[in-house]
Amino acid sequence: MSVKLQSITLGDKPILENLFQLYLYEMSKSVGFDISEAGTFDYDPDIVEAYFNKSQHHPYFIISNGKLAGFALVRNYPDTTDLLDMGQFFVLGSFMRQGVGRAAFDLCLKAHTGRWQVRVLPDNVAAQKFWKRTVSELTDDTYTMDSLDYQGKEMIFLSFAS
Repeated sequence: MSVKLQSITLGDKPILENLFQLYLYEMSKSVGFDISEAGTFDYDPDIVEAYFNKSQHHPYFIISNGKLAGFALVRNYPDTTDLLDMGQFFVLGSFMRQGVGRAAFDLCLKAHTGRWQVRVLPDNVAAQKFWKRTVSELTDDTYTMDSLDYQGKEMIFLSFAS
């Protein structure tokens, strides 16, 4: 299995926006997002837009064996320039449980070394399992986990260094 990260260009933004709908669909299974009357999930477009107009935002497609498998949106955490944050991370269902997500995250850690955090909604149990296992493996179990507020929502934060 071959996994690589491919930088997302402004011309690729519509592809990311399409994948973002699939990401929200997957999350809706555990956190109950509602679909709009237009048949899409509403979200703040600035979430995606920031990755094309803020210097410390790094959008990547995840490519597995030459096929688009998802995305990883890495950024510096707001107001904390020395803390890297996995803004959003998504692997298509057909690539799950094959090591694609772990390999892609490992590539993110190698591309952006330093202090890191990953945030997960408490109701997203599948994502919690993935992140705990993946972070534990990639950091030799040297991470901390806290429940903190993020923009008015409780989230689970996994913090570590790469």
